[in-house]
Amino acid sequence: MHFEHSEMMSPPSYAQDFKFKIFSGKGFERVRRTIGISNAAFIASVTGIPEDDTGKVDGRLQKVGMSYALRVDETHSTATAPRHGGDSTIDYSSFVSKCATLEMSTNSKSGSFFFYTADMKYIIKTIGKDEKRLMVENMKDFVLHWTQNPDSLLNTVCGLFSMGTKGKPDTPFVVLRNIFPIDDTQIDEVYDLKGSTFGRKASAKDRASAVTIYKDLDFCQSEEQLLSMSPETRTWFLSRLRDDVAFLRERKIIDYSLLLGIHFGGGSDNCGAKVHGEPGVGAGSVHMRADGGIYGQNGDVYYCSVIDFLIRYETRKILEANTRGAMVNAKHGKGALSVQNPVPYAQRLVQFITSKTPMSQHRVSFFSPSPLASTSRLRAAELADD
Repeated sequence: MHFEHSEMMSPPSYAQDFKFKIFSGKGFERVRRTIGISNAAFIASVTGIPEDDTGKVDGRLQKVGMSYALRVDETHSTATAPRHGGDSTIDYSSFVSKCATLEMSTNSKSGSFFFYTADMKYIIKTIGKDEKRLMVENMKDFVLHWTQNPDSLLNTVCGLFSMGTKGKPDTPFVVLRNIFPIDDTQIDEVYDLKGSTFGRKASAKDRASAVTIYKDLDFCQSEEQLLSMSPETRTWFLSRLRDDVAFLRERKIIDYSLLLGIHFGGGSDNCGAKVHGEPGVGAGSVHMRADGGIYGQNGDVYYCSVIDFLIRYETRKILEANTRGAMVNAKHGKGALSVQNPVPYAQRLVQFITSKTPMSQHRVSFFSPSPLASTSRLRAAELADD
């Protein structure tokens, strides 16, 4: 399999020149097609162009290898995409105004920022140069993993891009699929789970925020805080998690976590009566709803995804594990600090999730449900919070 990267500069003009690059356009097109996303639908979501008008846009993008350059008129905030026979204009200011912009740099250790596409189906996240390098170097492996495993729990990257002005460093970014439902399905509790304990508790500030992201110690405060799944669903879920984590471990990737959103009592297990959604397009398994939720045995629905998997265990992380890790683990117990060698890191997460997904158990909520006006915002808040 050959992966090509395409790049184009906007033609010289009085406007500011932008360089836009798409990495492995054909590869990510395969990934999107595997999970039932057409080019037209994807372009409509990311650009804000109505899907009925994307046929000719899609054709233009195909001619330049799924990439195009944007030329921004600073006076009118308008971006144009060059094409054969003249320019077609995309209203850049309208596109931005339609997006549910949510900058999270103040909460993110990485300094990344995020915003939603207008239809809330995707999140655009900036990444660092090392993260981009990891993605590019493992492009073939990631594409094969997602296309061969449509039920993968790895948060699907639907595209890798970079954009910048001429003469300045480009800003790389990924387009991620929003794992939470975009309808009125309520997400009652959200957790970021790594299996570690040091610093893995929602702070008072976290709990006072509109959306509280709980962590490992919060999840462990009650012995009844469990994932309740039928034996068949449990077997599939843990097997899928082990395979995905093994994929990351083999590439010396760490710092990932399992994002878990819980909707209380709105679904069913895969053997019972269906409520709020049937398996269908977008569902990678009979154990999943069409919106990606996993059926719980007691009527709960779990939205799970492995996120933040673009950090490699290299020099900086090795030093952190060997210095700070040695001190923290000596005081708080083995594996307390999140940073570890990829092998024990993977084992710790799988063991923790397995212990919290016992056979034939029912869970009782430890935290009071907190209704959310827009559950889709949970995804961006979590991506920004380690």
